[in-house]
Amino acid sequence: MLLIAFVLQPIAAAALPEGLPPGHWAYEDLEHFEARGRVRLHGLRPYTRAEVAAWVEGIADSGLTHNEVQRLRRLRREFVDGEPLADASARWDRPLVRVMESGWGFAGDLEIGTLGTASVGTATDVRGQARLETVVRWNDHFAYETRYEVLLADEEGRRVGENVLSSRERTWHGLTSNNDRAYLALARGPMRVAFGREYLAWGARRGAELLVSDAGVSLDALAMRLQLGRFRLASAAALLSTSRNRNFAAHRLEVDLGPFQLGVHEAAVYESAHFDPTYLFPIAFFYGNQFNERADDNVLLGGDLKWTSALGVVDAELLVDDFIYDGDPAPNKLGWRVGWTHARAAFGTDLDLRLDYARLSRWTFTHRRGPGYSYVAGSGDPTQGDPFLGSSLGPDADRGTLSVELSPRWPWGVRLSQSYVRRGEGNRDLTPWQPGEPYDMTFPSGDVQREHTTELGGRARLHGRADLGAAVARDHSRNAWLVRAELRLDL
Repeated sequence: MLLIAFVLQPIAAAALPEGLPPGHWAYEDLEHFEARGRVRLHGLRPYTRAEVAAWVEGIADSGLTHNEVQRLRRLRREFVDGEPLADASARWDRPLVRVMESGWGFAGDLEIGTLGTASVGTATDVRGQARLETVVRWNDHFAYETRYEVLLADEEGRRVGENVLSSRERTWHGLTSNNDRAYLALARGPMRVAFGREYLAWGARRGAELLVSDAGVSLDALAMRLQLGRFRLASAAALLSTSRNRNFAAHRLEVDLGPFQLGVHEAAVYESAHFDPTYLFPIAFFYGNQFNERADDNVLLGGDLKWTSALGVVDAELLVDDFIYDGDPAPNKLGWRVGWTHARAAFGTDLDLRLDYARLSRWTFTHRRGPGYSYVAGSGDPTQGDPFLGSSLGPDADRGTLSVELSPRWPWGVRLSQSYVRRGEGNRDLTPWQPGEPYDMTFPSGDVQREHTTELGGRARLHGRADLGAAVARDHSRNAWLVRAELRLDL
Protein backbone atom coordinates (compact mmCIF):
# COMPACT_ATOMS: atom_id res chain seq x y z
CA MET A 1 0.00 0.00 0.00
CA LEU A 2 2.81 2.40 0.81
CA LEU A 3 4.35 1.70 -2.61
CA ILE A 4 1.02 2.35 -4.36
CA ALA A 5 0.57 5.63 -2.48
CA PHE A 6 4.12 6.60 -3.38
CA VAL A 7 3.50 6.01 -7.08
CA LEU A 8 0.07 7.67 -7.23
CA GLN A 9 0.88 10.86 -5.37
CA PRO A 10 0.78 14.11 -7.44
CA ILE A 11 3.51 14.53 -10.01
CA ALA A 12 6.36 16.81 -8.92
CA ALA A 13 9.35 18.11 -10.83
CA ALA A 14 11.30 15.58 -12.89
CA ALA A 15 13.07 13.18 -10.56
CA LEU A 16 15.33 11.15 -12.91
CA PRO A 17 15.88 8.31 -10.40
CA GLU A 18 18.74 6.44 -12.14
CA GLY A 19 21.95 6.31 -10.13
CA LEU A 20 25.45 6.79 -11.51
CA PRO A 21 27.57 3.63 -11.16
CA PRO A 22 31.00 3.73 -9.46
CA GLY A 23 33.66 4.99 -11.84
CA HIS A 24 31.32 7.18 -13.90
CA TRP A 25 33.27 10.13 -15.31
CA ALA A 26 30.84 12.69 -13.84
CA TYR A 27 31.98 12.01 -10.26
CA GLU A 28 35.49 13.25 -10.95
CA ASP A 29 34.30 16.36 -12.78
CA LEU A 30 31.90 17.27 -9.97
CA GLU A 31 34.60 16.73 -7.33
CA HIS A 32 36.90 19.06 -9.24
CA PHE A 33 34.28 21.82 -9.19
CA GLU A 34 33.65 21.19 -5.49
CA ALA A 35 37.35 21.60 -4.73
CA ARG A 36 37.19 24.87 -6.69
CA GLY A 37 34.30 26.04 -4.48
CA ARG A 38 31.70 25.98 -7.30
CA VAL A 39 29.37 23.28 -5.93
CA ARG A 40 28.54 21.41 -2.70
CA LEU A 41 28.16 17.62 -2.94
CA HIS A 42 26.53 15.40 -0.35
CA GLY A 43 27.85 12.07 0.95
CA LEU A 44 25.12 9.69 -0.28
CA ARG A 45 26.16 7.75 -3.35
CA PRO A 46 25.18 6.82 -5.98
CA TYR A 47 24.22 10.31 -7.13
CA THR A 48 21.06 10.42 -9.23
CA ARG A 49 20.81 12.06 -12.62
CA ALA A 50 18.42 14.61 -11.10
CA GLU A 51 20.92 15.60 -8.43
CA VAL A 52 23.73 15.96 -10.94
CA ALA A 53 21.52 18.06 -13.23
CA ALA A 54 20.70 20.44 -10.36
CA TRP A 55 24.37 20.80 -9.39
CA VAL A 56 25.45 21.39 -12.99
CA GLU A 57 22.83 24.08 -13.59
CA GLY A 58 24.11 25.90 -10.50
CA ILE A 59 27.72 26.19 -11.75
CA ALA A 60 28.40 29.60 -13.28
CA ASP A 61 30.61 30.02 -16.35
CA SER A 62 32.50 33.05 -15.07
CA GLY A 63 36.09 32.60 -13.93
CA LEU A 64 36.52 29.12 -15.41
CA THR A 65 39.59 27.93 -17.29
CA HIS A 66 39.30 26.65 -20.85
CA ASN A 67 39.43 23.06 -19.56
CA GLU A 68 36.74 23.74 -16.96
CA VAL A 69 34.47 25.26 -19.60
CA GLN A 70 34.82 22.03 -21.60
CA ARG A 71 34.15 19.92 -18.49
CA LEU A 72 31.02 21.93 -17.72
CA ARG A 73 29.87 21.72 -21.32
CA ARG A 74 30.20 17.93 -21.20
CA LEU A 75 28.20 17.76 -17.95
CA ARG A 76 25.46 19.97 -19.38
CA ARG A 77 25.17 17.89 -22.53
CA GLU A 78 24.88 14.69 -20.51
CA PHE A 79 22.56 15.74 -17.67
CA VAL A 80 20.72 18.88 -18.81
CA ASP A 81 20.43 18.94 -22.60
CA GLY A 82 20.10 15.14 -22.74
CA GLU A 83 17.07 14.95 -20.45
CA PRO A 84 14.39 13.64 -20.75
CA LEU A 85 15.14 10.31 -22.42
CA ALA A 86 13.52 11.56 -25.63
CA ASP A 87 16.44 13.99 -25.96
CA ALA A 88 19.14 11.44 -25.10
CA SER A 89 20.70 11.83 -28.56
CA ALA A 90 22.08 15.17 -27.31
CA ARG A 91 24.04 13.51 -24.49
CA TRP A 92 27.79 13.35 -24.39
CA ASP A 93 27.48 9.58 -23.85
CA ARG A 94 24.36 8.87 -25.89
CA PRO A 95 22.77 5.41 -25.85
CA LEU A 96 23.23 2.96 -28.69
CA VAL A 97 19.51 2.10 -28.85
CA ARG A 98 16.56 4.25 -27.80
CA VAL A 99 12.78 3.63 -28.07
CA MET A 100 9.99 5.95 -26.83
CA GLU A 101 6.21 5.44 -26.61
CA SER A 102 3.42 6.99 -24.45
CA GLY A 103 5.61 8.18 -21.60
CA TRP A 104 7.66 4.99 -21.57
CA GLY A 105 11.25 4.87 -22.77
CA PHE A 106 13.94 2.25 -23.29
CA ALA A 107 17.65 2.84 -23.82
CA GLY A 108 20.51 0.38 -24.26
CA ASP A 109 24.25 0.81 -24.46
CA LEU A 110 27.24 -1.47 -25.04
CA GLU A 111 30.82 -0.87 -23.93
CA ILE A 112 33.80 -3.01 -24.93
CA GLY A 113 37.35 -2.66 -23.70
CA THR A 114 40.75 -4.22 -23.34
CA LEU A 115 43.38 -3.89 -20.65
CA GLY A 116 46.98 -4.99 -20.93
CA THR A 117 49.60 -5.02 -18.17
CA ALA A 118 53.23 -6.05 -18.29
CA SER A 119 55.92 -6.26 -15.65
CA VAL A 120 59.64 -6.69 -16.22
CA GLY A 121 60.48 -10.36 -15.89
CA THR A 122 56.87 -11.61 -16.05
CA ALA A 123 54.40 -12.45 -18.80
CA THR A 124 51.98 -9.90 -20.20
CA ASP A 125 48.39 -10.06 -18.92
CA VAL A 126 45.68 -9.08 -21.42
CA ARG A 127 42.00 -8.89 -20.57
CA GLY A 128 38.89 -8.25 -22.63
CA GLN A 129 35.67 -6.84 -21.19
CA ALA A 130 32.14 -6.09 -22.38
CA ARG A 131 29.31 -4.33 -20.54
CA LEU A 132 25.67 -4.20 -21.56
CA GLU A 133 23.56 -1.50 -19.89
CA THR A 134 19.81 -1.01 -20.25
CA VAL A 135 17.23 1.25 -18.65
CA VAL A 136 13.43 1.36 -18.82
CA ARG A 137 11.97 4.68 -17.67
CA TRP A 138 8.44 5.98 -17.17
CA ASN A 139 7.83 9.75 -17.02
CA ASP A 140 11.16 10.47 -15.30
CA HIS A 141 9.90 9.05 -11.97
CA PHE A 142 10.28 5.29 -12.46
CA ALA A 143 13.34 3.47 -13.76
CA TYR A 144 14.48 -0.12 -14.07
CA GLU A 145 18.20 -0.26 -14.80
CA THR A 146 20.50 -3.24 -15.40
CA ARG A 147 24.17 -3.83 -16.18
CA TYR A 148 25.76 -7.11 -17.22
CA GLU A 149 29.51 -7.56 -17.50
CA VAL A 150 31.59 -10.27 -19.19
CA LEU A 151 35.34 -10.54 -18.62
CA LEU A 152 37.86 -12.77 -20.41
CA ALA A 153 41.32 -13.12 -18.86
CA ASP A 154 44.22 -15.54 -18.75
CA GLU A 155 43.82 -18.66 -16.64
CA GLU A 156 45.98 -18.04 -13.60
CA GLY A 157 45.71 -18.00 -9.84
CA ARG A 158 42.10 -18.73 -8.84
CA ARG A 159 40.83 -18.00 -12.37
CA VAL A 160 41.32 -21.58 -13.58
CA GLY A 161 38.94 -24.37 -14.58
CA GLU A 162 35.48 -23.79 -13.14
CA ASN A 163 36.65 -22.30 -9.86
CA VAL A 164 34.39 -20.15 -7.64
CA LEU A 165 35.87 -16.64 -7.37
CA SER A 166 33.38 -15.22 -4.86
CA SER A 167 29.79 -15.69 -3.71
CA ARG A 168 28.68 -14.00 -6.94
CA GLU A 169 31.26 -15.03 -9.55
CA ARG A 170 32.53 -18.29 -11.00
CA THR A 171 35.11 -18.64 -13.74
CA TRP A 172 34.98 -20.95 -16.76
CA HIS A 173 38.57 -21.23 -17.97
CA GLY A 174 39.17 -17.51 -17.49
CA LEU A 175 35.71 -16.34 -18.61
CA THR A 176 33.49 -14.72 -15.96
CA SER A 177 30.24 -12.77 -15.94
CA ASN A 178 28.62 -10.53 -13.37
CA ASN A 179 25.15 -8.99 -13.25
CA ASP A 180 26.25 -6.23 -10.86
CA ARG A 181 23.30 -3.82 -11.32
CA ALA A 182 19.59 -4.67 -11.60
CA TYR A 183 17.28 -2.43 -9.62
CA LEU A 184 13.94 -0.65 -9.67
CA ALA A 185 13.98 3.01 -8.57
CA LEU A 186 11.10 5.34 -7.79
CA ALA A 187 11.44 9.05 -7.02
CA ARG A 188 9.01 11.74 -5.94
CA GLY A 189 10.20 15.14 -4.83
CA PRO A 190 12.68 14.73 -1.95
CA MET A 191 12.37 10.91 -1.68
CA ARG A 192 13.96 8.09 -3.66
CA VAL A 193 13.38 4.36 -3.10
CA ALA A 194 15.42 1.66 -4.86
CA PHE A 195 14.89 -2.10 -4.72
CA GLY A 196 17.29 -4.61 -6.24
CA ARG A 197 21.02 -4.93 -6.90
CA GLU A 198 22.85 -1.62 -6.70
CA TYR A 199 26.02 -0.09 -5.25
CA LEU A 200 25.94 1.87 -2.02
CA ALA A 201 28.57 4.21 -0.57
CA TRP A 202 28.28 6.77 2.23
CA GLY A 203 30.90 9.21 3.40
CA ALA A 204 32.63 12.53 2.86
CA ARG A 205 35.04 11.26 0.20
CA ARG A 206 34.22 8.98 -2.73
CA GLY A 207 36.46 5.93 -2.86
CA ALA A 208 37.79 6.43 0.67
CA GLU A 209 34.77 5.34 2.72
CA LEU A 210 35.58 3.27 5.80
CA LEU A 211 32.18 1.89 6.85
CA VAL A 212 29.79 1.79 3.86
CA SER A 213 31.80 1.40 0.66
CA ASP A 214 31.08 0.39 -2.95
CA ALA A 215 34.65 -0.79 -3.49
CA GLY A 216 33.76 -4.44 -3.15
CA VAL A 217 30.37 -5.46 -4.47
CA SER A 218 26.85 -4.20 -5.16
CA LEU A 219 24.12 -5.09 -2.65
CA ASP A 220 20.77 -6.86 -3.06
CA ALA A 221 18.89 -4.31 -1.02
CA LEU A 222 15.92 -2.10 -0.34
CA ALA A 223 17.37 1.41 -0.03
CA MET A 224 15.71 4.73 0.76
CA ARG A 225 16.83 8.32 0.97
CA LEU A 226 14.95 11.46 1.98
CA GLN A 227 16.04 15.11 1.95
CA LEU A 228 14.31 17.70 4.13
CA GLY A 229 16.02 21.07 3.91
CA ARG A 230 19.57 20.74 5.18
CA PHE A 231 18.95 17.21 6.49
CA ARG A 232 19.34 13.96 4.56
CA LEU A 233 18.31 10.52 5.82
CA ALA A 234 19.24 7.21 4.19
CA SER A 235 18.68 3.58 5.09
CA ALA A 236 19.28 0.17 3.50
CA ALA A 237 18.44 -3.46 4.24
CA ALA A 238 20.35 -6.04 2.19
CA LEU A 239 20.59 -9.81 1.79
CA LEU A 240 24.23 -10.96 1.79
CA SER A 241 23.86 -14.75 1.51
CA THR A 242 20.79 -16.98 1.26
CA SER A 243 22.75 -20.13 2.11
CA ARG A 244 24.12 -18.59 5.30
CA ASN A 245 21.10 -16.42 6.16
CA ARG A 246 23.40 -13.40 6.36
CA ASN A 247 21.88 -9.93 6.29
CA PHE A 248 23.11 -6.34 6.32
CA ALA A 249 21.45 -3.12 7.46
CA ALA A 250 22.66 0.47 7.61
CA HIS A 251 21.29 3.97 8.12
CA ARG A 252 22.76 7.47 7.93
CA LEU A 253 21.85 11.01 8.93
CA GLU A 254 23.62 13.91 7.25
CA VAL A 255 23.30 17.65 7.83
CA ASP A 256 24.75 20.80 6.23
CA LEU A 257 26.03 23.39 8.72
CA GLY A 258 27.34 26.32 6.73
CA PRO A 259 30.72 25.33 5.23
CA PHE A 260 30.60 22.04 7.17
CA GLN A 261 28.86 18.77 6.37
CA LEU A 262 28.40 16.28 9.20
CA GLY A 263 27.34 12.66 8.77
CA VAL A 264 26.73 9.85 11.27
CA HIS A 265 25.86 6.30 10.34
CA GLU A 266 25.53 2.80 11.71
CA ALA A 267 25.68 -0.65 10.13
CA ALA A 268 24.98 -4.20 11.25
CA VAL A 269 25.70 -7.71 9.96
CA TYR A 270 23.55 -10.46 11.44
CA GLU A 271 22.27 -13.97 10.78
CA SER A 272 18.53 -14.48 10.39
CA ALA A 273 16.15 -16.32 8.07
CA HIS A 274 14.49 -12.96 7.34
CA PHE A 275 15.06 -9.24 7.74
CA ASP A 276 14.79 -8.43 11.43
CA PRO A 277 12.57 -5.43 12.34
CA THR A 278 15.25 -4.47 14.87
CA TYR A 279 17.35 -3.15 11.97
CA LEU A 280 14.61 -1.86 9.67
CA PHE A 281 13.82 1.40 11.47
CA PRO A 282 15.50 4.29 9.61
CA ILE A 283 15.59 6.40 12.78
CA ALA A 284 16.75 4.14 15.60
CA PHE A 285 19.87 3.03 17.48
CA PHE A 286 21.03 -0.34 16.16
CA TYR A 287 23.42 -0.95 19.05
CA GLY A 288 20.72 -0.37 21.67
CA ASN A 289 18.15 -2.43 19.76
CA GLN A 290 20.63 -5.28 19.46
CA PHE A 291 21.33 -5.23 23.21
CA ASN A 292 17.60 -5.29 24.01
CA GLU A 293 16.19 -7.60 21.35
CA ARG A 294 18.90 -9.78 19.82
CA ALA A 295 22.14 -11.61 20.50
CA ASP A 296 25.66 -10.33 19.88
CA ASP A 297 25.47 -9.12 16.26
CA ASN A 298 28.23 -7.16 14.54
CA VAL A 299 27.18 -3.51 14.88
CA LEU A 300 29.56 -0.74 13.77
CA LEU A 301 29.27 3.04 14.08
CA GLY A 302 30.85 5.82 12.07
CA GLY A 303 30.95 9.55 11.56
CA ASP A 304 32.48 11.87 9.00
CA LEU A 305 33.06 15.57 8.53
CA LYS A 306 33.70 17.69 5.44
CA TRP A 307 34.81 21.34 5.46
CA THR A 308 34.76 23.32 2.23
CA SER A 309 36.71 26.58 2.00
CA ALA A 310 38.88 28.60 -0.36
CA LEU A 311 41.75 26.30 0.61
CA GLY A 312 39.94 23.26 -0.77
CA VAL A 313 38.04 20.41 0.86
CA VAL A 314 39.15 18.81 4.13
CA ASP A 315 37.41 15.54 4.99
CA ALA A 316 37.73 13.05 7.84
CA GLU A 317 36.03 9.84 8.96
CA LEU A 318 35.96 7.76 12.15
CA LEU A 319 34.97 4.07 12.33
CA VAL A 320 34.13 2.38 15.63
CA ASP A 321 33.85 -1.40 15.44
CA ASP A 322 34.50 -1.98 19.16
CA PHE A 323 35.35 0.64 21.78
CA ILE A 324 36.15 -0.58 25.29
CA TYR A 325 34.63 1.89 27.75
CA ASP A 326 33.93 -0.36 30.76
CA GLY A 327 37.43 -1.71 31.46
CA ASP A 328 36.74 -5.11 29.91
CA PRO A 329 40.10 -6.59 28.77
CA ALA A 330 39.56 -6.55 25.01
CA PRO A 331 41.00 -4.67 22.02
CA ASN A 332 39.65 -1.43 20.63
CA LYS A 333 38.76 -1.95 16.97
CA LEU A 334 38.90 1.46 15.34
CA GLY A 335 39.61 3.10 12.00
CA TRP A 336 40.13 6.68 10.96
CA ARG A 337 40.95 8.67 7.87
CA VAL A 338 41.77 12.27 6.98
CA GLY A 339 42.21 13.89 3.56
CA TRP A 340 42.60 17.18 1.72
CA THR A 341 41.66 18.07 -1.86
CA HIS A 342 42.57 21.28 -3.63
CA ALA A 343 41.96 22.40 -7.21
CA ARG A 344 43.15 25.57 -8.86
CA ALA A 345 43.93 27.18 -12.18
CA ALA A 346 47.66 26.96 -12.87
CA PHE A 347 49.66 27.67 -16.03
CA GLY A 348 46.39 28.27 -17.87
CA THR A 349 45.08 24.80 -17.05
CA ASP A 350 43.63 22.72 -14.16
CA LEU A 351 45.69 21.42 -11.25
CA ASP A 352 44.18 18.93 -8.76
CA LEU A 353 45.95 17.90 -5.55
CA ARG A 354 44.91 15.14 -3.14
CA LEU A 355 46.42 13.97 0.17
CA ASP A 356 44.93 11.10 2.17
CA TYR A 357 45.82 8.88 5.11
CA ALA A 358 43.76 5.94 6.42
CA ARG A 359 44.37 3.51 9.28
CA LEU A 360 42.44 0.47 10.56
CA SER A 361 43.46 -1.39 13.71
CA ARG A 362 43.80 -5.15 14.00
CA TRP A 363 40.60 -7.26 14.18
CA THR A 364 38.48 -4.46 12.71
CA PHE A 365 35.58 -5.97 10.65
CA THR A 366 36.00 -9.39 12.35
CA HIS A 367 33.64 -10.82 14.98
CA ARG A 368 34.22 -13.42 17.67
CA ARG A 369 31.13 -15.40 16.56
CA GLY A 370 32.88 -16.27 13.30
CA PRO A 371 32.59 -15.53 9.55
CA GLY A 372 28.80 -15.37 9.66
CA TYR A 373 29.05 -12.09 11.56
CA SER A 374 32.18 -10.63 9.96
CA TYR A 375 31.80 -7.32 8.15
CA VAL A 376 32.25 -8.99 4.78
CA ALA A 377 29.91 -9.47 1.82
CA GLY A 378 28.66 -12.83 0.53
CA SER A 379 29.34 -15.78 2.80
CA GLY A 380 31.68 -13.70 4.97
CA ASP A 381 34.99 -15.26 3.96
CA PRO A 382 37.56 -12.92 2.32
CA THR A 383 39.87 -15.87 1.57
CA GLN A 384 37.18 -17.09 -0.87
CA GLY A 385 36.94 -13.77 -2.69
CA ASP A 386 34.22 -12.07 -0.65
CA PRO A 387 35.13 -8.35 -0.23
CA PHE A 388 34.83 -6.21 2.90
CA LEU A 389 31.67 -4.15 3.15
CA GLY A 390 33.83 -1.25 4.35
CA SER A 391 37.29 -0.11 3.30
CA SER A 392 39.12 -2.54 1.01
CA LEU A 393 42.31 -1.73 2.94
CA GLY A 394 41.26 -4.24 5.60
CA PRO A 395 42.32 -4.48 9.26
CA ASP A 396 45.81 -4.03 10.72
CA ALA A 397 46.91 -1.74 7.89
CA ASP A 398 47.42 1.89 6.99
CA ARG A 399 47.84 3.77 3.73
CA GLY A 400 49.11 7.20 2.74
CA THR A 401 48.56 8.62 -0.76
CA LEU A 402 49.51 11.75 -2.66
CA SER A 403 48.30 12.54 -6.16
CA VAL A 404 48.79 15.47 -8.52
CA GLU A 405 46.75 15.73 -11.71
CA LEU A 406 47.33 18.23 -14.49
CA SER A 407 45.16 18.74 -17.57
CA PRO A 408 47.43 20.41 -20.14
CA ARG A 409 44.73 20.36 -22.79
CA TRP A 410 41.18 19.02 -22.48
CA PRO A 411 40.33 16.12 -22.74
CA TRP A 412 43.88 14.96 -21.95
CA GLY A 413 45.07 14.53 -18.38
CA VAL A 414 48.34 13.55 -16.68
CA ARG A 415 48.49 12.13 -13.17
CA LEU A 416 51.40 11.48 -10.81
CA SER A 417 50.67 9.52 -7.63
CA GLN A 418 52.59 8.12 -4.71
CA SER A 419 51.23 5.54 -2.27
CA TYR A 420 52.67 3.80 0.76
CA VAL A 421 50.89 0.88 2.45
CA ARG A 422 51.78 -1.19 5.51
CA ARG A 423 50.00 -4.47 6.22
CA GLY A 424 50.44 -6.36 9.47
CA GLU A 425 49.81 -10.04 10.11
CA GLY A 426 46.20 -9.23 11.03
CA ASN A 427 45.60 -8.13 7.44
CA ARG A 428 46.32 -11.66 6.23
CA ASP A 429 45.20 -13.69 9.26
CA LEU A 430 41.56 -12.68 9.74
CA THR A 431 40.95 -14.99 12.70
CA PRO A 432 38.80 -13.01 15.16
CA TRP A 433 40.12 -12.12 18.59
CA GLN A 434 38.86 -14.36 21.40
CA PRO A 435 38.65 -13.49 25.13
CA GLY A 436 41.86 -14.34 26.95
CA GLU A 437 44.14 -13.79 23.95
CA PRO A 438 46.76 -10.99 24.02
CA TYR A 439 45.73 -7.81 22.26
CA ASP A 440 48.18 -5.07 23.23
CA MET A 441 50.29 -5.23 20.05
CA THR A 442 52.34 -2.82 17.99
CA PHE A 443 50.77 -1.38 14.83
CA PRO A 444 50.97 -2.89 12.30
CA SER A 445 51.42 -6.20 14.11
CA GLY A 446 53.90 -9.01 13.52
CA ASP A 447 55.60 -9.43 10.15
CA VAL A 448 54.79 -6.22 8.25
CA GLN A 449 54.51 -6.17 4.47
CA ARG A 450 55.23 -2.82 2.80
CA GLU A 451 54.00 -1.56 -0.56
CA HIS A 452 55.55 1.60 -1.98
CA THR A 453 54.42 2.63 -5.46
CA THR A 454 55.00 5.60 -7.75
CA GLU A 455 52.83 5.90 -10.86
CA LEU A 456 52.75 8.27 -13.82
CA GLY A 457 49.77 7.99 -16.14
CA GLY A 458 47.83 9.76 -18.87
CA ARG A 459 44.26 9.49 -20.13
CA ALA A 460 41.72 10.98 -22.51
CA ARG A 461 38.01 10.61 -23.20
CA LEU A 462 37.27 11.34 -26.84
CA HIS A 463 33.88 12.38 -28.24
CA GLY A 464 31.96 10.41 -25.59
CA ARG A 465 32.83 7.16 -27.35
CA ALA A 466 36.40 6.26 -26.46
CA ASP A 467 38.50 6.15 -23.29
CA LEU A 468 42.27 5.92 -23.61
CA GLY A 469 44.62 5.37 -20.70
CA ALA A 470 48.22 4.38 -20.07
CA ALA A 471 50.50 4.34 -17.04
CA VAL A 472 53.93 3.27 -15.90
CA ALA A 473 54.46 2.40 -12.24
CA ARG A 474 57.46 1.69 -10.06
CA ASP A 475 56.97 -0.86 -7.29
CA HIS A 476 59.76 0.15 -4.93
CA SER A 477 59.04 -2.70 -2.51
CA ARG A 478 59.68 -5.36 -5.14
CA ASN A 479 62.09 -3.30 -7.24
CA ALA A 480 59.90 -3.84 -10.31
CA TRP A 481 58.36 -1.80 -13.14
CA LEU A 482 54.77 -2.18 -14.33
CA VAL A 483 53.28 -0.86 -17.58
CA ARG A 484 49.53 -0.67 -18.16
CA ALA A 485 47.43 0.37 -21.16
CA GLU A 486 43.64 0.49 -21.53
CA LEU A 487 41.17 1.20 -24.31
CA ARG A 488 37.36 1.38 -23.90
CA LEU A 489 34.88 1.94 -26.70
CA ASP A 490 31.30 2.94 -25.93
CA LEU A 491 29.18 1.83 -28.84
